[in-house]
Amino acid sequence: MARKPGYSRRLRNLAFESNMSVYTLGERTRRWIDRGFTFVESAVYVALGVLLAVAATMLLVSSTVDFFAEIAFSQLDSHVVTLLGRLLLVLLIAELLYTVKVSFSAGTIVLEPFLFIGLIAAIRRVFVLTAEFSDAGGGEQIPFREFIIELGALSVLILVIAVSLWLLRKSTTYEDRKNRPVRIDSNDIDQAGGG
Repeated sequence: MARKPGYSRRLRNLAFESNMSVYTLGERTRRWIDRGFTFVESAVYVALGVLLAVAATMLLVSSTVDFFAEIAFSQLDSHVVTLLGRLLLVLLIAELLYTVKVSFSAGTIVLEPFLFIGLIAAIRRVFVLTAEFSDAGGGEQIPFREFIIELGALSVLILVIAVSLWLLRKSTTYEDRKNRPVRIDSNDIDQAGGG
């Protein structure tokens, strides 16, 4: 049986096309799985954002109602620590909500909001700790030694987080400057060339 001219070329093209369809099927499957994970990740971020918004709103409303109730009954002095802790917790939840929004928008986890959350949490603890220590009407006072140790550790933590934020912003600014495209006008070339 005689072969037709170009038979081997057609056979090679058919083999190449079948390999391409297998490659395309693998690529399609990978894209489909990637889209599925992206959808699940987005759904989790949205659900987390909604829950954080509801929690922050409920805590803020509850704190506002308690604040006005304590003012009405002249008991604000004894509940300042609790009120301050709640308001800083609302601020912490709001920062968490911002972190979720940034992570959802950027498609990646951004370090800076997490550092802000840590900074707010440490400052909140310092406020609550000092208010508890100075509260004379409280039942059980924390010992002075434990107060100083915790306050010192929190101060060091705040300093480390603040320096980390400063270094992060400084490095981001440098990277932005380094990656910014350089624009050269024709006037610059004329001036450099003496023309």
